[in-house]
Amino acid sequence: MMLYEAVHLQQSEAYYDYTNPTTAKMKERERVKVQRTKSLSNVQRFINQQQDISRRGSYVVGQKLRESKWFNHDELKVFCAVVETGFIVQRKDDINDELEFGIAVWNTGEEKSKNPEQIKIYALHPHKNNFRVGQFDLLTFWPLGTKLRIYNHCDKTETPHSEDVIRNQIDYAEATKQKWHNSEHFTYWCRYGPIQINQRVRNMTDAKWGSFGLNSGLLLIKKRIRRLTNSK
Repeated sequence: MMLYEAVHLQQSEAYYDYTNPTTAKMKERERVKVQRTKSLSNVQRFINQQQDISRRGSYVVGQKLRESKWFNHDELKVFCAVVETGFIVQRKDDINDELEFGIAVWNTGEEKSKNPEQIKIYALHPHKNNFRVGQFDLLTFWPLGTKLRIYNHCDKTETPHSEDVIRNQIDYAEATKQKWHNSEHFTYWCRYGPIQINQRVRNMTDAKWGSFGLNSGLLLIKKRIRRLTNSK
């Protein structure tokens, strides 16, 4: 009996597969299922790798367009596809290499349109002994015979403001008489400089807290008069 049990235990799994048709079919189905699962996993892994490579490639291309690419007028659509509100743009004259800087701003709600007519450039123009902030259409700021590129190089060392803050900076610069060294100074201040409060917001704030201070003063006077009256 013990010899039979020893021989029985040594019989391989393959022996049972051949001697039991039902078990063999189950084993085969399981093997095919595992192979299919592995194949699907490999395919999905390959797809994910390709998508990751594509995303990295798109990011690299986008960064190159936003950092070093000089755009000609026949690349206007490409420029509109990558520029965003608050980006600093740099213009170069093909004849004398004169450089000028501006801040690009999309009209509210029009950024997805990629329509160049919806882009405004805020830049400086001479005014008496100083500069004034002016608003220009994209193609007015970027005439024929010039090239344009995005110039956010200081993003590597400075933290840029949000789009809303940059819009507010521009509004403040338009409403006040600030001294600007040049257009590069202006664009740097808008994107990275100390945050200013819009004059309209400042007036509302002053009015609010001024009223609060006046009311508080009146209450103190009334309390003092009441205290003096009660002491008599």
